[in-house]
Order: sequence, then structure tokens, then C-alpha cells
Amino acid sequence: MQIEDHMYGIKLHLYLLGAKPKKMLDEDWALLDRKILGVIRLILTKNVANNIAKETTTIGLIKILSDMYEKPLRIIRYIL
Repeated sequence: MQIEDHMYGIKLHLYLLGAKPKKMLDEDWALLDRKILGVIRLILTKNVANNIAKETTTIGLIKILSDMYEKPLRIIRYIL
């Protein structure tokens, strides 16, 4: 949530829409992805940043962070 708010604040939110606009060049989209990746890396602590240092895309970075921090869904069955 805070990263999303920060992206809007620095006008890098276009990437959050999920798809490249038709009018945007692939090179510009790749540059936007790299800018966002850099911003997210700056926000993370050094310990966390070391775990994602080799990642080259924002999508990949978000996947790694999700795997690190999201708890798996547990289905609890109630026996009545």
C-alpha cells in the first residue's frame, strides 16, 4: 500500500495499471519498469534488498516479496 502511494506521488503509477498503453514504446515501458524497481529497492531495508538484488523486473520483485511475506492460506475445517 505504501509503495503504491509512493508511485502515485512520484508519477510512476502508470505501471500499476498492469498493461502497457498502446501508444507507449516498449523501450519507455521497460524504462518505467526499471525506475519502479529502483524506487522499491531504495525503500527496502538492506537485509531485504540483499534477497532481491538479482531481480531485474518489478513483477519478479513483487513475486519474491510476496513469497517472503505473505502467509499461505490455511483452510480450517470445523467438524460439527
